[in-house]
Amino acid sequence: MATKPINVHKLLSRGLIYFFAVIVAIVFIAPFGWLVIASLQKEADLLSVPPHFLPKDPSLITYQKLLRGQRLEEEQKSEGVRTYSVPREAKLFPKALSNSFIVSALTTLLCLVVGSLSAYSMARLNFKGGKILLLLILATRMVPGLTLIIPFFLLGKTLGMLDSKITLVIVYSTFTLPYTIWILKAFFETIPPDLEDAARVDGCTRFQAFWKIILPVAQSGLVGAAIFVFMLAWNEFFFALILTNTESAFTVPVISGMFATELDIDYSLMITSGVLAVIPPVLFTFIFQRFIITGLAAGSVKG
Repeated sequence: MATKPINVHKLLSRGLIYFFAVIVAIVFIAPFGWLVIASLQKEADLLSVPPHFLPKDPSLITYQKLLRGQRLEEEQKSEGVRTYSVPREAKLFPKALSNSFIVSALTTLLCLVVGSLSAYSMARLNFKGGKILLLLILATRMVPGLTLIIPFFLLGKTLGMLDSKITLVIVYSTFTLPYTIWILKAFFETIPPDLEDAARVDGCTRFQAFWKIILPVAQSGLVGAAIFVFMLAWNEFFFALILTNTESAFTVPVISGMFATELDIDYSLMITSGVLAVIPPVLFTFIFQRFIITGLAAGSVKG
């Protein structure tokens, strides 16, 4: 029996693809890997020359300072010792973590509600000027965010809404809503209109057909858009820094930035806060990655 000849060209091509894929993966993963390792090192080890890439004496004290800083300080007082100093910013981290989750979740919910209705209208109701409206919505993302900070600040001050999580939700939604509409419109256009027509023949209104038929079918697009919006809101720093000034509305990026001052930089706490800040988006992405790929792929094909 004759053996099948080996396709050397195909093997080399596949080998090169795998090689470059590994290189790209290392480039993206290595910085985060170093971040995790550095979070286990003490400040002296981080600043040592030559640097120590592996911790000599691994410690979780920076995680304790950030996650239970207030309790850690109280325990030291009750024992009459002061082994570790806990900065004020570290004590605010749990509250900032909660604020970031609330703001990101509400931003995601608002964008999904408004974005799905807007996207469905543009995908199904072929009204005059619909394409121009979509282009105008997308064009708003061409405006640099820096140019809008003063109008947002003055508007928030006039309405008495500065230092509020609701203000952050509204501001973040203005930047993420165009992406949501673009992704969902393209996804809705891939759904056959016959499904809605059959539902309307059975007595459903257009909204009922949208709610009971379209949304369940578009689950992949909705989840993909939701995670995309959540990650953008979670990582936003500049507007949160300008529009908040107390711990009641500080988010994780703002607190992480506070570890660097004009007089000193607490590298260990800054690095550890970065590791903790990355965990929620990474978990969401890992759990719903197939929805993200499907939703964004649909959004890139049509629109």
